Amino acid sequence: MNQETAQAGQPTKYREEMVELAKQYLVDYKLDEPVPTIEGLAMYLGEKVKDKNGEKIGLSRESVYTYEKEHPEFFDITRIIRTLQGKELLTGGLLSKFNSIIARLMLAKHGYKESHEIKSSGNFVVDLIKKADGRSDDSANQEPSGESKE
Repeated sequence: MNQETAQAGQPTKYREEMVELAKQYLVDYKLDEPVPTIEGLAMYLGEKVKDKNGEKIGLSRESVYTYEKEHPEFFDITRIIRTLQGKELLTGGLLSKFNSIIARLMLAKHGYKESHEIKSSGNFVVDLIKKADGRSDDSANQEPSGESKE
């Protein structure tokens, strides 16, 4: 049914043709975008799909999220978009095609995270920094007589 009623009582903008157009987005995104996105899909569909008066319908990413919950065939396409996005980000990041900070930020949405591992044998060495007068940072807080300034 093309004109299902949305929860708020407004007719949905969803059309059966959106599935085929969303598949086409998987090819066409490369013309404008470095990686496919849900936002890009929303803009693409909003430009391509017309209402009964021939006007562009305009679409938000929230609408795409709603459609993927309600229409399994649409969900399959958004899943492919996310998978392709992750692949493109990894490849582009490794080949330095993308800004590394943006790639890391976007990959976080795919479950990747930056981590640092620190291993220790249990022995720590502490080096004191000597000032020009020969005193360490620790001794700088003491008066020459050995009394503390504090």
